[in-house]
Amino acid sequence: MPTVSPAKPKQKSRNSRLYSLLSLVFLLLTLLACGLYLFLFLNPYAPINPFPPDTPSPTFTLVRTFEPSWTPKPVTSTWTATPPPPTFTLEPSSTPFVLGQTLEPFTPTLSPSPTNTLRPANLLYAASVEFLDSITLKPDSSCGDLIVAGRVLDAQNQHKQGYIVRLGGRVPGKNFNPPISTLTGTAPNFGPSGFEFILGVQPVSSSKTLWIQLFDQQGAPLSEQVFLNTFNDCKKNLLLVGFKQ
Repeated sequence: MPTVSPAKPKQKSRNSRLYSLLSLVFLLLTLLACGLYLFLFLNPYAPINPFPPDTPSPTFTLVRTFEPSWTPKPVTSTWTATPPPPTFTLEPSSTPFVLGQTLEPFTPTLSPSPTNTLRPANLLYAASVEFLDSITLKPDSSCGDLIVAGRVLDAQNQHKQGYIVRLGGRVPGKNFNPPISTLTGTAPNFGPSGFEFILGVQPVSSSKTLWIQLFDQQGAPLSEQVFLNTFNDCKKNLLLVGFKQ
């Protein structure tokens, strides 16, 4: 009776299918890993990224703008020179002499000529000062603020914007040397030409150690240097300066 050998080819066929299946699985996993890598490369901030890059912080640029209807008008300050007084030339006169007398040589005495001094013409703006409780015009302020503010009006009571206002001097606890500056029209709480200085100290008493002055856009003075008093009083912690042409 003949002997039957086992079916070895069928076992090899099963192993081949298993290897093919494993190869297919590894190929799919490789494609999936490549796809995931490409997705994270294009979208590094995706929630599934375990190592996202740092998020850049936004930057801001502060731009000071004025009202669109305002057009600055330069004001030219005129300066006049004081001419020297007219000079006169004396005509020579006859001098009597005596023969045989020796005269001392004459040495004229020269007097210094006056110098021309440039002085500004009449200043255009005068100032008035009121003392108020700051919350009447600036509701977000408090008794702990000492504020110097104001406005600028021309002869027709029109607000003037773009002028330079400088504050200098000192109060107890704070020096303003060199002076600090601002522009009219930057503090609308006090009108279209409003300006404001928050001194950074509580209301204190001082007598004419603090000053304020108005200038045009070229830096020429439009007012005198106005010296201010301050008070240790919450009802007078706002110095409202009005420049009027």
